[in-house]
Amino acid sequence: MREVGQVVLSLSGHDKDRLYVVVKAEDGFCYIADGRRRRLGAPKKKNPRHLRATALYIRPDRMESDKALRRALVMLGQEADPASTREESCLCQKKTSSR
Repeated sequence: MREVGQVVLSLSGHDKDRLYVVVKAEDGFCYIADGRRRRLGAPKKKNPRHLRATALYIRPDRMESDKALRRALVMLGQEADPASTREESCLCQKKTSSR
């Protein structure tokens, strides 16, 4: 199960390849938000199997508002928008062949 404050990457659905923060975890589901597309007041209910955990966490005091959550994601260097899937800011580096 994911922990509150953990930064996760969505693996499926219309929000695929976007970064979110787990704001609540209960009944086998995670509730995720990014402060922009999914606000703290209406987090997305998501199956944990459709999320990839990262080693990054955001402290609860950084999640007091949508604006603060967006800023915390930016401070981590990981914006929660389509640009976050660029190779230089991707959490999962692509393997390159050693030819």
